[in-house]
Amino acid sequence: MGSYIIRRLLQMIPVVILVTMMVFMLLHLTVDPIALLMGGGESLDPEQVAALRAEYGFDKPLIIQYFTWMGHTLTGDLGRSHKTQRPVIDELKDRLPVTLEIGLFSWLFSIIIAIPAGILSAVKRGSIADIAATVITVGGLAVPGFWLGTMLILLFAVQLRWLPPFGFVSVFSNPIEGLKTIALPVISLGVSAAALNMRQIRSSMLEVLVQDYVRTARAKGLKESRVIWLHALKNASLPVITLMGMQIGRLAGGAVVIENLFAIPGMGRLMVTSILASDFPVVQACVLITALMVLFSNLVTDIVYGYVDPRIRYS
Repeated sequence: MGSYIIRRLLQMIPVVILVTMMVFMLLHLTVDPIALLMGGGESLDPEQVAALRAEYGFDKPLIIQYFTWMGHTLTGDLGRSHKTQRPVIDELKDRLPVTLEIGLFSWLFSIIIAIPAGILSAVKRGSIADIAATVITVGGLAVPGFWLGTMLILLFAVQLRWLPPFGFVSVFSNPIEGLKTIALPVISLGVSAAALNMRQIRSSMLEVLVQDYVRTARAKGLKESRVIWLHALKNASLPVITLMGMQIGRLAGGAVVIENLFAIPGMGRLMVTSILASDFPVVQACVLITALMVLFSNLVTDIVYGYVDPRIRYS
């Protein structure tokens, strides 16, 4: 297992380099960073512009600038925001925990909804419960998160006034107020994930429930709940784990829209404001963090395989 993890970590390196290099090149080819820094730059003396380019390293070829940035990143120096002049690492320290909290609770929400609904739909195949779950699932997949979030704000915040329409309080600092502020964003972000998980669980369970070992377990007189939860679900869980593991990184990416809709001060909102302001260092750091989150979530998913199914061995 140790050698497998090391190989996977080494395989992440070219992926991270490719993703961050593409974003770095596109950003620097789109807008002149010196003009942004100086609010236009047309009135600057050419010698001043040249001095600024040399000071910030913008006079070097883009590939050299990229590897210089990457070298600084490896030491923990992500540069300074062109907009706020704060270190980028400080910006991320403020915003990243918010996005992780929203993503975590959205992921848990999708699992809590999907597992019992998927099992019920498979066990009661063709029943009213199955049909209802299928209709709800199709609706959850079809409805965009931003539209659902808007409707939830109109209903629960504007009409009923049960929940706040925007803002953020951490659940870990104030559980009651925190749950109130994240309820609508979590539902908006987690519904589509719950629908996908539910369909995958139902499909996997239907394949497993007709296997010989399930019939044998029932013939032994085991309780139906034990057959379903211990024998069937465990063997149907591998494709479900794959989907749920991939969703961790995707939920973090999807938080970009939801955070802006609910005015949540997370990394997604930071990324949008930084893109609009062409704040290169912040955008690049956000892309790097998002890529790492996706890659590490995939690695953890592969490791979990070995514990769920002992037949899987990594060499």
